[in-house]
Amino acid sequence: MKNYNRLALIGIMGGTGFLLATLLMALGFFKTLFIIFVTLVGTYSGYLLDKHNIDVLSVIKKRVGKHQQ
Repeated sequence: MKNYNRLALIGIMGGTGFLLATLLMALGFFKTLFIIFVTLVGTYSGYLLDKHNIDVLSVIKKRVGKHQQ
């Protein structure tokens, strides 16, 4: 069973390396860093919203409802 987990990890890391290399070659270093930064901020924000059970859709509906009245 451990071999399957190791193979999956190798596949994930290989895919990540390929994606990173493609981004670096196509966009350049700083644009790639920006994409990584925005992805990490979005992931962490989603984690915090999920951790504190905040429903973003209901918050947006309340905000839009206030502005439409």
